[in-house]
Amino acid sequence: MKNVLILSSISAVSFVNGLSINNSNQYARRSSFTDSYNKVYNSLEQNSNVYNFCQGNFIDPNTYTPLSNSELISVQALIRNGDHSPSIYLEDDRKVFNFCNLSKYNSILRPVSSIMVNSTTDPISQGKLIELSTNDVCEPGFVSEKGGLTSLEIGKTVRSIYIDKLGFLSSTLKNSDQLKVRIDAVPRSPQTAKFFLSGLYPISGNDTDVVINSYYLPLDKENTIDNWENCPKAQYLSDLIQSSDEYQEYLKQNPENISLMNTLYTTNTSDVYFTKTRYIYLDNIQKRICHNLPYPCNSKGQCVTEEMYKSFRAGVNWEYFYQRTMTKNSAEYSRLLQGFFIADFKRDLEEVVRNNKNRKKCPRKKTPRFYIYTALDSTINSVIYTLMGDFPNTFIPPFSSNLFVEVWKNKSSGKLSVRVIYNNQILKVLGENGSTQPWCDMNSCDYDTFVNFLAKKQVTDPATECAI
Repeated sequence: MKNVLILSSISAVSFVNGLSINNSNQYARRSSFTDSYNKVYNSLEQNSNVYNFCQGNFIDPNTYTPLSNSELISVQALIRNGDHSPSIYLEDDRKVFNFCNLSKYNSILRPVSSIMVNSTTDPISQGKLIELSTNDVCEPGFVSEKGGLTSLEIGKTVRSIYIDKLGFLSSTLKNSDQLKVRIDAVPRSPQTAKFFLSGLYPISGNDTDVVINSYYLPLDKENTIDNWENCPKAQYLSDLIQSSDEYQEYLKQNPENISLMNTLYTTNTSDVYFTKTRYIYLDNIQKRICHNLPYPCNSKGQCVTEEMYKSFRAGVNWEYFYQRTMTKNSAEYSRLLQGFFIADFKRDLEEVVRNNKNRKKCPRKKTPRFYIYTALDSTINSVIYTLMGDFPNTFIPPFSSNLFVEVWKNKSSGKLSVRVIYNNQILKVLGENGSTQPWCDMNSCDYDTFVNFLAKKQVTDPATECAI
């Protein structure tokens, strides 16, 4: 059976390593579903004052500080799409989600093109200019006006740091050589890219018509989403995990909530997108909350409640916590599912560092030094999970989440180090093999240590590694 989340428009998320024992081999010895689910539920409640799904914290120019005695060499920025409409609509949702006319902002937005390539190593040329929706009514999964403007503001914030504060990027956009932009085929990704890049480089003066090019892969090769078709063994392991007693117990909880939700949909709720996950239900309710819209009701006057929402929120987080960390197959499953993008991300990292670590000696060198990925929640989680992110960084990535991987060169020793900033905090990570100490300090992690760690998490030989 195809995994229920393979649709590119349904990019659900992974969850909290930090809620459980550090050693992944010990996850299978955790207690029953009820115990682990309650931990997730309670942790979300306890962190409600610092975790807001509707918007992640921006990286802050006022508190951002460069690494001491170091020169910034490269940046890889993952920017999650902003607020958007649900992936699957209820019967009357086109009347409810009616705030997606992004074209009204065209006058302040920079031209951005997109082109499909067969490989992330292919040269990038100008493709078709990205166009924005002209209708108020939102298509399912499209960025809202609120989401677009939030991405614009993130771009301005990033400009304040990497241009105004550090002088790392050129202040004007004579060309886009210093940037490399990756999107995906999901419509909200190019929409987000256009707004973010227009904040990073507002149109002004002589550079109004300078086009920033972006690229994406065909859907069958796309790895920024959780794409099970890339790896049959990942699908096989997913089926094993979902057939476990604990996962089946999870699916059987609160049947009255499921029955009520199913009365709200006109689509076939016996489809696996409904029966093997609770993501679809959470997705619709959460998008209403982010716009202060009332909970939906069916024709009998039965309405979704706040407690139902909290149950679905905890459940979806638990799904990914369980699948990625709790079972004997979780470690291999996670690597096979995330490892394709991690291989690309690692190669990008090594490429941008190799081309820029001696940039002062070659000031005319025209190679990208700022890589941008307009990301889905699964893209960000691929990086956070791979790095063994600690709680609470592993909750569902909020809208407009932003993750920066910086490489710095010490001016005295020449040594390279990596800093990882996620939603304005240094990413906290767990230890390997049961250690209580983080495997690396993400404020300044030795570059070789970081790259070697990624190397263990990538997929390099799909034909062999993905064979069942």
